[in-house]
Amino acid sequence: MEKKKEKLIVIKVSEIDWYVINRVRELREEKGISQSQLSISIGRATGFIGKVENPTTDTKYSLQHLNLIARALNVPFAELLPRKATENDVLKIKLRRKKQVNKDGTESKRTELEVVEIEGAIEK
Repeated sequence: MEKKKEKLIVIKVSEIDWYVINRVRELREEKGISQSQLSISIGRATGFIGKVENPTTDTKYSLQHLNLIARALNVPFAELLPRKATENDVLKIKLRRKKQVNKDGTESKRTELEVVEIEGAIEK
């Protein structure tokens, strides 16, 4: 049986947005806070954080969101930002959909996005 060719999803996002989204996710998960819980704690709709963390949507954090998130996570505002300026203006990210795995080790019907490749570019 021939394996179907996998379709990749390609997105473009600023490197600073990519960094901040992933940093907030990392801190949120370290503290055991769900996307919905964080959304509610900053006064947004329950799906807000999930939309931002989904790389296929255009929803991004504003400085006001980051200030609210820093307070909700009880971290300094600077903890959400890179220590130095990012190298690239835009990242081209290739993603693949893959099946999630249930706690019992079986394959779920739900899917998640997996990063396959990241390319950087400085826009002129």
